[in-house]
Formats: sequence, structure tokens, C-alpha cells
Amino acid sequence: MTEQSKIALQILIADLIKLGDDSIADSFAVGKGYAAAKSGKEVVTHLLDDDIVLNMKTFNAASVEDMVRALDAEILSVNPSGFASVTEYMAELDKIFDKYENRSAAWAFSNEQPFFDGFIQGSKEVQDEIARDKGVNGQDIGFTWRTSEDERVCVICESLDGEWFPLEEINIPFTAHIGCRCPEHFEFDVNPAVKQ
Repeated sequence: MTEQSKIALQILIADLIKLGDDSIADSFAVGKGYAAAKSGKEVVTHLLDDDIVLNMKTFNAASVEDMVRALDAEILSVNPSGFASVTEYMAELDKIFDKYENRSAAWAFSNEQPFFDGFIQGSKEVQDEIARDKGVNGQDIGFTWRTSEDERVCVICESLDGEWFPLEEINIPFTAHIGCRCPEHFEFDVNPAVKQ
């Protein structure tokens, strides 16, 4: 690995670790806020939130390290002898760095899981209130998976569209995949089996 590549990699590692550290708690809070907006109920900050976020930081650190290892592996897999010039070789390395430089993948690793977890945690906190409003038991409250129904919907989410998930049985962490847009369309709903 060239000295230039080493410096670039070190900068990326430092940025990823800082990003993960700074934003996990915010993402968890946003997830809880999202649950409040979806449910129309007040989701309050809980004493255990800090503990949950602390655990996520540990979980998240592994994801960030995995991503850095993946980047490292991509760089090392490029064989300099396969290029006619140093310029061509560096251009290939630049493509790899471009892929990671926008940090969209880092943002996803660092923030999406805590967001989902905050959403699930917040949803569980208002589960009984939603159940009372709908005249059912708490275990009959969940959410229906909805996609954005456009050409970008992946096969994973397409197969889940319309499926109902009971909050009672979902434990954090919960997610479909990195970059999933479906939570924007989730709807709190009663178990279809008990609907009249």
C-alpha cells in the first residue's frame, strides 16, 4: 500500500469512528421520535436509553471495523503489476476511495441500526396505549410493512410488503437491510387475524 493510500485510509478510519461515536444516541432518539409521530402518542426519554445506546456503541464499533477491513481488502486486492503505469494504478485506487469517501455506507452502518432500534423501543413504550385506542390487547399491536412501491424497491422488501409484524415478538436490533427506505411507510396496525 502506498504512503498516500495509508494516509487516506487512516483519515477514513478516524472519521468513521468519530461518526459512530457522535451520532448513535441522536439516531436512537430520532427513531423514538419517529415512533411517536407514527403512533400519535408521546414517547418519553427513558432512564434505560443511555444503557441501550451504550450497548449499541459496542455493536456499532464492530460494524465500523468490518467496513474498514472491507475497504482495506479492496485496496490490497488491486495488483500494481497489472497496470501499465503508476497513474493507472492510482486511478484504480481512487475508484475504491470514491466508493467509500462519500461516507454513505459509514452513515448507514453508524445510524440506521440505532434508528430502527429507537423506533422499535419507542413503539413498545406506546404499545398499550395504541391497543387501548384500538380496543385490542397489547400483543395484537404491530406494524404493517409497506414499501415505497417504486422501481428502487429491492426483492427483500418487496417480499415483505403488506406483512404484519407483532411488536411483542420483535427484539432490538431489528432492520431489513442497510439503506432501507421502508420505515417511512410503516403503519401501526392490529393483527389482521383479530380484525372484524
